[in-house]
Amino acid sequence: MSLGVTALRFPEADIVLGATPKNVSMVKATQLTRGRRTRMMYIELKSGHGDKGPAWIGRVTFSKSGRSIFYRERELRRLKGRGVSGNYLDVGTREEFWVSGVKKSGSNRHWAGSGPVQIDDDVRAEYEALTRSDTGPLSP
Repeated sequence: MSLGVTALRFPEADIVLGATPKNVSMVKATQLTRGRRTRMMYIELKSGHGDKGPAWIGRVTFSKSGRSIFYRERELRRLKGRGVSGNYLDVGTREEFWVSGVKKSGSNRHWAGSGPVQIDDDVRAEYEALTRSDTGPLSP
C-alpha cells in the first residue's frame, strides 16, 4: 500500500524514515476499529441472561484483521449476524456477547434490559468526559 511517501534508507544507522516500524501492528480501519488498536466499548454477556446480563464499559484490543477483540483475557470473535442475541462469541466458553460503541447519552443497555453497568478503572475518566453534558465530542 503506497501512501505517496518515499522511504529514506540509512543503512549505517539501521533506520528507514517514512516506513512503518516492524514492531507496530496496524489494525484494519473499519467502522468498529476506526483504525485504532484499542477502543473504549460497551460489552454485555447475553448467554443465559437475555437483556439483563452483566455489562461493562472497558478498553478492548482489536486483532490485526479487526475480526476479533480481546477483553479481560477473553477472545471474542465477530458472529456476523449468526448469533442468537449477541454479535460476538467467546472462543473459549462459546458464550455470546453484545459489543458496541459507548453512547454519549449513557444509555448503552438494550431498552428492555436492566442492571448496573460496571465501568473499568482504566476508562473511567474517558467515559465521564464523554458523557458529561457540558463537553463536546472527544478528539480522536
